[in-house]
Amino acid sequence: MSRREAATPGWLGLIPGATLVALFLIPFAIMLAVSVAEREAGGFYQWGFDLAGYRRFLSGFFGGILGGLNRSSQRSGDGGCDGYE
Repeated sequence: MSRREAATPGWLGLIPGATLVALFLIPFAIMLAVSVAEREAGGFYQWGFDLAGYRRFLSGFFGGILGGLNRSSQRSGDGGCDGYE
């Protein structure tokens, strides 16, 4: 018995993979690289990691916003964002 040919070519699976890389992985890598870089005068970046950039996310302001969003989604039951209450 001869081998049956596939209904779709094997290379067709590369299209979703290339789309994933182009539209998600590359921008995600750029975001991570910029988040750990330090801004210099003139608009350039110096690569390195510094926790000072992340200290503001531990402040009460961001905690209150994130806590408010969490409480509103628990009240509504749909997991959505009903606003800043």
